[in-house]
Amino acid sequence: YYLQNVVHVLFGVATLALSSCTYPPTDIAGRHAIDFTVILTATAFKQSVASMVPNINYSTALDRYVVACFYFLFLMTGYHAILPTLFGVGREAMQGTFEIRINEDDENEAFEYITKKKLNLMQDVDYYINIVGSCVWFVFNIWWHCAFRWKRWHGRLRYLKDADNFERGI
Repeated sequence: YYLQNVVHVLFGVATLALSSCTYPPTDIAGRHAIDFTVILTATAFKQSVASMVPNINYSTALDRYVVACFYFLFLMTGYHAILPTLFGVGREAMQGTFEIRINEDDENEAFEYITKKKLNLMQDVDYYINIVGSCVWFVFNIWWHCAFRWKRWHGRLRYLKDADNFERGI
């Protein structure tokens, strides 16, 4: 029940954060609009799930998965803020008023300009980080799903073995 109604839905919501990578890396406001919308959606979903799940004093596999989804969302949001700042796109980009003005002369670089070389490097870095991040996210989800299924299957075998031993009087 929880696997289909919680994990799969939360996986879909968290994966939507990857759609913010369709914006150019200099459009911090556009990326953050998607990031924060997805975080708010995941938070609302977590609150509705919390009312369905019994209150216990330890963390379950479901709790750890929800926390991992939030870590992924926070990492994506932080990455979208830090990358352009590292390449010299400053406060104007954060406010959404930044216009890319390319300085043709790499040696005579002014602060408000970004060179073509830096812009291309930033786009390349962004592309590869998005590919690697997406792959890590999907591999983590496949691993978690397999580990969850294995643990569930192993628990059922242990239950059947204990029931058989009980019937034999062992």
